[in-house]
Amino acid sequence: FSSIDSQQTQFLVKELRGLFQRLGVTSLMVTHSQYEAMDFSDRVFVLNEGCLLQSGTPGELYSQPESSFVADFFGKANWLVGRAQGLEVQTELGSLPLSQAVANENCQVLLRPEELSLNDKGEGLECEVVGQSYRFDRWLVDVKTPEGQNLVVISSVGWSSKSKTFLQRVSSEKVIAF
Repeated sequence: FSSIDSQQTQFLVKELRGLFQRLGVTSLMVTHSQYEAMDFSDRVFVLNEGCLLQSGTPGELYSQPESSFVADFFGKANWLVGRAQGLEVQTELGSLPLSQAVANENCQVLLRPEELSLNDKGEGLECEVVGQSYRFDRWLVDVKTPEGQNLVVISSVGWSSKSKTFLQRVSSEKVIAF
């Protein structure tokens, strides 16, 4: 599908997936495109340097990655420095609940862009907007935290570069750390 424009690729993937399901045919697709893998597959197997790292549904790989490689491979991953104690981790955003204990006290906490929000009301961690890009129906806003960590936040509105904004975590889900 690499030589076909994205709209045609999406159409073909849906058509082929539907055809295989109607015929009851099992298929194997090898791709380097996360989007094709998620659109085409019931199950995805993530390999790195010839080793199987994780398998699961596209949703499982995105929301429950078992390694930082899988987290980075399946969608945008924001990483915050954290210090874990039991089932909590301290970050710049405050104390966050962990989905499971981590082996190291010093860890990297995974936050997806949709788990974060920006506001101008002074609620949350003050950050600086360093860039943004428009993606069809939303903005991907790049912010820098006071500790210098770069994060991407999905926003329904654009923000002026170099402006101050406030960052909050909007998800109540437990976080994953490595």
